[in-house]
Amino acid sequence: MPKIDFPLALPRRFEVWSYRAPHGVLVLRSDKGADAPTRVDVVFRAVSEVKLATVMTNLVVDRAGGAYTLASNEMPDAYVVAANALVFEDDLEGGQPSVAEDPALERHVIRSLYHHRY
Repeated sequence: MPKIDFPLALPRRFEVWSYRAPHGVLVLRSDKGADAPTRVDVVFRAVSEVKLATVMTNLVVDRAGGAYTLASNEMPDAYVVAANALVFEDDLEGGQPSVAEDPALERHVIRSLYHHRY
């Protein structure tokens, strides 16, 4: 899996899709649509702190200190403190689990990227 080249610009509409407290997994999702034939999940693992908008358009993910910064039309100063970040672009439907949560879905991945902070 290739590494994320920061800053990573994702010119789509993302929503906070899920957060699983036991493992600190946060998923931001951009579903398929008329102008986007694929689904994109941005996944943060071992999350310890967040400041986010629930909807983020034209998302740009970058690194600053010990955090991932997230700038969007709605909130230019969002961030996530997490151990790593992954991006999965796939052909799955919106209601299906993230590839990060179900490795059996890996055959649907079109593109994937990662970054480990530690």
